[in-house]
Amino acid sequence: MSADHPNLVARVVAALHGEVSSATLESYRAAGAAVFQELAEVDAVRKQQFGDVPVGERSRRVAVWNALVPQVVAEALLDADYAAHPKTAGFVPPVTAEQAGRLFHIVEPWLAQARRADADPGVDLAAETALPAHLPAWVKAEPCPPEHLAAMVAAGRRMAGFAEAALADAERDPGAAKRLPLLRRLWAEADTAGRYAEGLMRPGASRQLHEAIEEKLHRALEIWFVLGQIAADPRLGEQPTHGQRAVLADPMSLPGGPSFNPWCLTDPVSRARWQADARAVRTVDLLWAYDPDPAATLTIQAEIDAALAAGDIATRTRGGKILGHYYCCPWSAVYEVRRPVSIAGQRLSAMEQFVFDVSAEEISEGGAFVRRVVRGPFHSTDEVDYCEPEGGHDE
Repeated sequence: MSADHPNLVARVVAALHGEVSSATLESYRAAGAAVFQELAEVDAVRKQQFGDVPVGERSRRVAVWNALVPQVVAEALLDADYAAHPKTAGFVPPVTAEQAGRLFHIVEPWLAQARRADADPGVDLAAETALPAHLPAWVKAEPCPPEHLAAMVAAGRRMAGFAEAALADAERDPGAAKRLPLLRRLWAEADTAGRYAEGLMRPGASRQLHEAIEEKLHRALEIWFVLGQIAADPRLGEQPTHGQRAVLADPMSLPGGPSFNPWCLTDPVSRARWQADARAVRTVDLLWAYDPDPAATLTIQAEIDAALAAGDIATRTRGGKILGHYYCCPWSAVYEVRRPVSIAGQRLSAMEQFVFDVSAEEISEGGAFVRRVVRGPFHSTDEVDYCEPEGGHDE
């Protein structure tokens, strides 16, 4: 279900409660609903297929599953909030909006991969992306809204049904015979976690109990996500865990050092444009002048550069299209994750997009220097923000 256009009363009540519009999320929901048709098509092909399954078809099944799970969970988050607060249907708490946005954002890239594999039987996603993939990191909410827990319970029940069907399909798949013990263990672990969480649900539960329920529900959903991928492509049960790397900034690259490059944070593709812009040159210089810890900034950029060199992230889509850059100074490149990676202490999953946002804009007003990873989705815009501290630009 989705919310109708909210009326004036709903907008006023939502504003009083600090809720935000879910209109954009509803657009993502509508677009992502195509996954259910893709799932029906995959099931139809599966029923007609016997013996060895081509690698392209296995890749398609994995991609469809990886679009299905975040779509189902994100829909549940919106619907649970609308049901709990019908007077503000069409608006959700910021934490719900952020979590649903993270989930909806990875639906389209996985759908694109499913269609690519359908068109090209030779596509092998396991050779291109670290699989099984993981869900985007969960947004921390303290305390976790009861609607969040209800939504994840609903999503877990629905995913249990899909996972049960995936397990049944694997039991009929000769290529999955060696993976059946693993799949059954995953099934039992996810089912136990989900049922245990439901058993803990009580009206007026304490914050500690809410946290325990939330952890169990997250665990169940994450296991369902992995189970479906291995059931679709049994080779994934053999994939090694991708290790994280420790990266530090080169001391020579710090401001004042012989290797310092003030434009190192800027998207290389558009860098020349900004270097030819006198205002951009001034604001980049101000950025470094205000940075209280350049080593911390450059360490995060070093993590990004190392991940890019290793192929964990990319600045182009798989179709070769350049992703572009952020609209704010220092105009960081937009990156798409290929393999699970940790940047600035944040876990990023395959198909997520992010930028490295660095800003001194708030310092002149008593605010903090900003150094953070911003997750997508991102949209094309003609807007440019130089993000100057007050008084940094003379007209």
